[in-house]
Amino acid sequence: MSQVSLLIRGSLTSVIYYKALDLDLTSVDDSSTMTLMSVDVERICRMSQGVHQLWANPVELGLAVWLLERQLGVSCIVPVVLALGILHKPL
Repeated sequence: MSQVSLLIRGSLTSVIYYKALDLDLTSVDDSSTMTLMSVDVERICRMSQGVHQLWANPVELGLAVWLLERQLGVSCIVPVVLALGILHKPL
């Protein structure tokens, strides 16, 4: 996964850099462009990890419940209900 992240980070950096080269020289400061470029790339990489968690967490939960059901039987519902109760606890 780190190789894919490195490839995405490198391609995003080069795309943003080439877009920054097209800007008017009087309206852009070089240091702010580099700072914004690194911050934007970092945010996009973190967001892509969050997107993967959206589909991976339900799969992981389903697999865990299935493994619990194989070991405990019907009583596997109790930990799931407790986890959901803690998850929906009001602040």
